[in-house]
This record gives sequence, structure tokens and C-alpha cells, in this order.
Amino acid sequence: MTNIRKRAVDIYRVSTLKQFDVGNSIEEQRKICLEANKRYEHILVKEFELVETGTDKDRELFEEVLRYCKDPKNRIDVMVFKSVDRFTRAGDYIYSYLKKELAKSGVELVDAYGFIQPVRNTLAHLNIQYPWSLYSPSQNAEIMQANQAKQEVTDFLTRAIGAEIVYTRAGYGCRKAPAGFVNAKIETEMGKRVIRVFNPSEAKWFIKMFELRAEGILSDQEIVDKINELGFKTQERHRRDKRTKKVIGYLGKKPLTVKQFQRYIKNPVYAGFIYEKWTDYQPVKAQFDGLVDIDTFNKANRGKIMIVKNGENYRLLYNQKPYQTIQRKDRNNPAFPFKDILCPKCNNPLLGSAPRSKSGKHIGYYHCGRNHKYWGVNKKTFDETIYRFIGQIKFTQDFIRLFKEVVLDVWNNKKEEAFQNSIDYGQRVEQLKQEKQLIKDKIRALSSSVAIKTFEEDLETTELQIALAIEKRDQHEQKEVDIEELVVYANYFMEHLSDLLIVPNNPLQQKALFSLLFESMPTYEDITNGTLKLSQCFELNQQKTLSKSLMVSPEGFEPPTTCLKGTCSAIELWARE
Repeated sequence: MTNIRKRAVDIYRVSTLKQFDVGNSIEEQRKICLEANKRYEHILVKEFELVETGTDKDRELFEEVLRYCKDPKNRIDVMVFKSVDRFTRAGDYIYSYLKKELAKSGVELVDAYGFIQPVRNTLAHLNIQYPWSLYSPSQNAEIMQANQAKQEVTDFLTRAIGAEIVYTRAGYGCRKAPAGFVNAKIETEMGKRVIRVFNPSEAKWFIKMFELRAEGILSDQEIVDKINELGFKTQERHRRDKRTKKVIGYLGKKPLTVKQFQRYIKNPVYAGFIYEKWTDYQPVKAQFDGLVDIDTFNKANRGKIMIVKNGENYRLLYNQKPYQTIQRKDRNNPAFPFKDILCPKCNNPLLGSAPRSKSGKHIGYYHCGRNHKYWGVNKKTFDETIYRFIGQIKFTQDFIRLFKEVVLDVWNNKKEEAFQNSIDYGQRVEQLKQEKQLIKDKIRALSSSVAIKTFEEDLETTELQIALAIEKRDQHEQKEVDIEELVVYANYFMEHLSDLLIVPNNPLQQKALFSLLFESMPTYEDITNGTLKLSQCFELNQQKTLSKSLMVSPEGFEPPTTCLKGTCSAIELWARE
């Protein structure tokens, strides 16, 4: 009598894509299982490659295997795998459950090493069978192996993940680097550890994002448009088959969107901090530099998220109002532009109001009454006093002597910035031209009219991007400050200083200009008595000595404001308008 050969399904499982891509584990399991099929004289019906963890009960790919084996039309007799841990690592309960579910459909489990024994009937000699008479001689040993497989996962992940948590809390990187960075290994006291270093092809985009957001001039959409003009593309990723996990294409290489931009802006890693579950959702100062400093990060996030120092540690604050001072409702009322002049009684900024007089008219007053007797001055008188005072101020001779030299420095910096932007756009043009050529090559190799149409649309988009990039490149090549024109404006303001220092319709700008004028904000009586302290750029009747080193601010994102730098900025702004 000839034995009936059993129909088999082989499964080869790995837990991660890394194991799958290397290929050794899958191929090793295939060879072992094929050898077992040959030994048992199985008919191999189908092979399944699974890339998923074996610790869960609900496994999408494995469920597909179960459905295939249970389907009567496939007539599967055995499921073959290398060992119990390739079948499941979820422990004895899940192992027993899955084994029973397959047994209901007449499917037995077979491991390649022959550890699992076939089910036996204790009443077979009487040709009688009951559910209770069926048993597996290796059942207890199988349960032990299933539990051992589960324990191995626990032990391994505890060691591996535990170590990565320790390294993360020490400020080192784990896993894939965020966009804008790449991973690099360095020698440390903790051995070879991973840090993030700038990705030269991407970092410039992220730095520009934060700088533009911190300036607060452009909308998020306008910033995104500018970054895309510089050539931003998302990172390329593999597109994998959902079941087999094999690479079937590529994703990414897309322009920046507003939502992506907002996610990047909120990520503390760009300020050099690690913030995640492994740090207990506390910011940890990384062992590598961020792309921007903390101040730029905070300004760019506008209070939605802020990094603040808390002793030796740092904290993240949410929904704050950064750089805010407590102000009354009319603090920035343009009708009272000089309220930052101090009260002579309490040295607090003045208030402004226009109460109704007996005649029914509203008469404006600068006033104060904070914990002292009311003090006030008629608005017209107050404003005239300020105008007369400004009319008596002039630049010092030392300032005038050095001004042109420093303006040249400012102009050279602007010229260098425009030159660098021109280079960036030029590189973008060349990159797009290469993409255009690749698309043309693909079109020549295609035969499908649908595919050709898709690539032709991509070609049109790329040609449009090339035209836009060329236009931007040309604009930056021409974007140079005319130094002679700037000096003309500067000479005008030296002779008409009040036009520069008085901005009655913009209280915030007025306060900024007054901060250039005075070493410290004076009281009203200081102005009327002439007892105030002017900054080093200005004089009334006293001579001061300046050096260029005193006129230039230290380097930084927002250096301390100096008279010269503020004057140059004000002149440049006036010239543009």
C-alpha cells in the first residue's frame, strides 16, 4: 500500500526588515525546511516569507497564512517551519491556541528538526477514537519551547532596548537620524556611540526654515515656498510589498508642505535636544549640536513650545507667550508713541489716556499714579518737548568718521549673502536639469501610453521648476545693495536725525529707536533737565570718543542692539520703502 504524500506549506519568518534585507535568515530557513520536506516526502504547495514580530497574537501576514491553510480547496495537511520560535514567540497560550485552530482544519505542525511529534490515539489498537484519546507525546516539551522563545525575546529586548534608553538619556542618538542630520560613530567613555552630524545636503534647508520663522515676517506658506525654491525634497524611502516586504518602488522626494514644516519647527532635536518616550518626555541636552540655537528655536515656535533652562537641566514649556511683558490694554496705542519715557516718581513707563474735559472734548495726557500722587503732562506739551529734544541731538564726529567704514562692512555682508543664495539656486538649477534628463531617459524606455503620460506630466513640472529656479538665481545675482545710494541716505539722516528717530505711528519701532538713543530710558524730568545719558553715537553739548570695536555687536542670532547697527538697519529699511 502506497503512503499518501502530505501537502505542505512552508513559512520562513524574520522579525525586522534588516534581517529580511540581509537575506541570510530567510534563505537559511528555506534550505532547512526544504530538506525536511524531502525527508518526510511532503509535496510543497506554497512558501510564505513573513517579516513581522512573532510576539503578537494578531499578526496580519501570519493571519493570511492561517486563512490559506484552513481553506479546504487548498487541501493543506502540514505547516512546516524551522523551529517553534519561527512559528510564534507569544508563549504557550498562543502556541496552543494556534495549534488547535489548525488542527480543526486537519493541519498539523511540523518543525524541521523533528521536535514536534505527531498526534497519537491511545485507542488505536481498538480502532476507536475520541477527542480525549488523542494526545501529542511532545506537547509539554513544545509548551516549554514556546515559553522559552517568549522569554528569549524578553531577555534580548530588555538588554538591547534598555541599553539604548541609557544611551539616549546620556544624549546619544539611536535609530535613524532625523532629516537634516546623519548618524556618525565616535569613541566615548561608553564605547562607540552614535551622534548626529549635519547632513550637508539638507541642513541648510532646516536652518533657513528656523531663521525665516524666527524673523516673523513671512507666513508659513511663504516660508515653505522659499524652502522649496531652494530645492527641498523629502528623503527617499523604499516602497515595499505589504505581504512580502520586498522593495517594489520608492517613496519620498516630495516638496515641503506646511504641515511637515510645522512638525519640523516643533522638534527640539534641531536645537540639540532629545525629547521622546525614552527620555521620559524631558528634554535631554544631546552630545551633538543642533542646527540652530535655543533662542532661534524659541522665537521660531512663537510660544507654542519653548526650551527653558531649569537649574542644570532643561524643560519644555507649551503655549507660552515668549518675550512678553505685562502690558495694559493701550500699551501700544499709536496716539501715545512716547509712553516708554519713564515716570519721574516711580521710574515705570508712563500711561496715556484722553479723558473728557468739562468742555466735552477729549484731551490727551501722559500720566502715572502707581502707588504715588498722580503725575501728568498734557500730551501736546509732552510731544513738543520730545521733538525739541530730538532736534538738539546730533551724531558725534567719531560716529560720522567711522560710519562709512562700517556701512561698507554691512554692504559686503549683504553682497556675500546674495552671492551664496545665487550659488544655492544655481546648484538647484543643475539638479533639476539632471532630473529632467532622467525623466526623458525613462520615457524613451517605456512602452505603456499611461506610464508615458505620467512621466510627461512630471517632465512639464520639472521644466516649470527649472524656469522658476533660474528666475530666482538671476534675482539674487542682481540683488546687491547700491553702496552709493546707501551713503546718500545715510548723509540725509545725519542731517535730518529727527526723521530717523521719530516714528509716531509705530510705538514698538519707536521704543526700539529710543533704545538706540539712550544708554538707559530717561524720565521726563531727565529730558527737560538735560540729565539723561545718551548712547555713544549721539551728543548734545558733550564730546565722546568712539572706536569701531564699540560700534559692532558680538556675533549671534540676535546680538545686543547697538547704535550703529540699529542706525544702519533703520536707514536700509527707510531706503527700501
